[in-house]
Amino acid sequence: MAVPDFQTVMRPLLATVADGVEHRMVDIRAALADYFQLTERDLSAELPSGRAKTFNNRVGWATTYLYRTGLLERPRRSTYRITERGTTVLESHPARVDLKVLAEFEEFHEFRRAKSDARTSATPPVAVAEPSTDSGHTPEEQIDSAYRSLRAALAADLLDRIHEQTPAFFENSF
Repeated sequence: MAVPDFQTVMRPLLATVADGVEHRMVDIRAALADYFQLTERDLSAELPSGRAKTFNNRVGWATTYLYRTGLLERPRRSTYRITERGTTVLESHPARVDLKVLAEFEEFHEFRRAKSDARTSATPPVAVAEPSTDSGHTPEEQIDSAYRSLRAALAADLLDRIHEQTPAFFENSF
């Protein structure tokens, strides 16, 4: 099985910590890897940037969203426990917990606004469409995808400009 997207990880993650005790992140990842029956190859797959393991990144983002929405609490660094709200969501959504479910809570919208505000306050205003997380890709994967698209467009534009030039342009340019 391929590594699931971060939204697919959310409900199994909540189920993993449903006993109400504290769980270390390393144990959560191990339980989820077993749940999804991931191979060593799956677990060693990296993001296109090469900065992180895909599975760890997706579990991390699922955990962040669940924590920021109040479904998980973090008593200590890298240690999580389900909240009463998390238990309620787990019971009321037996098939899937994803961003649509989290959108029921004001904390989710505050978290999304805070991310958006931080992004816009640090940069001058530019008309850029916000990437959708409904695709199941983490923000890093969306950035990598956007980078690859921009790079491909730049390469195509550059090739077009080169093809427009005469041979004399190349002889005189250097």
